[in-house]
Amino acid sequence: MVGAAGGLGGFFPPLVMGVVKSATGSPGSASSPPRVAPAPAAPAAPAAPLQVKLALVAGVVALIAWHLRRPGAHAIEGVIFLVSLAIVWLGLALAHGPAPV
Repeated sequence: MVGAAGGLGGFFPPLVMGVVKSATGSPGSASSPPRVAPAPAAPAAPAAPLQVKLALVAGVVALIAWHLRRPGAHAIEGVIFLVSLAIVWLGLALAHGPAPV
């Protein structure tokens, strides 16, 4: 299967180059890569929300360790859930920017 897929790589590029040569009259335009502008750099994420998110993750780890010592304290589960929601919300805000108003 892999050999057959590799064989296609030797079959299609000459066909494409022939079509480009027929259309443009120049074989050089088929073999040179297209010139494109470099992509703009992504803006850096603000440090404060990321630090808050990391602090919340550390807090969840501490809450889980506390809950392992006191499995009967069900309120800890609720706090872990709420902090986890805050972590997801911050992650989405960092990935996609602030919500549109």
